[in-house]
Amino acid sequence: MDASPYTAVTRLWNSAEWQFKLDFHRRYIQIIGHEEWEIEQHNHHWVMMHLFDDMTNSLDCTYASNGMTEIDKSARRELCVSLSIQHFSFIKQVQDFDFERRFNEGK
Repeated sequence: MDASPYTAVTRLWNSAEWQFKLDFHRRYIQIIGHEEWEIEQHNHHWVMMHLFDDMTNSLDCTYASNGMTEIDKSARRELCVSLSIQHFSFIKQVQDFDFERRFNEGK
């Protein structure tokens, strides 16, 4: 499996990417609704983590038949955890904004 297409989605976002995604999803959630947005985001994350695991397994099998080093495997596990933390932090920040927006609209 060629890992190059997955590079952009298997790394943590920089601050500009974080802000752009916040701006985009703050508007997007208003279009499709809170519940649909949350389901979509969790499904997207689930699929990405499976692709990440598949890519890791593929890399492990292609490293000169010796597999990945324990250091490489550990780094990929740490990245997987960091990506999940980023995902849930992002979800919470967008949900907090949406809750505040809906609360203020109700006044």
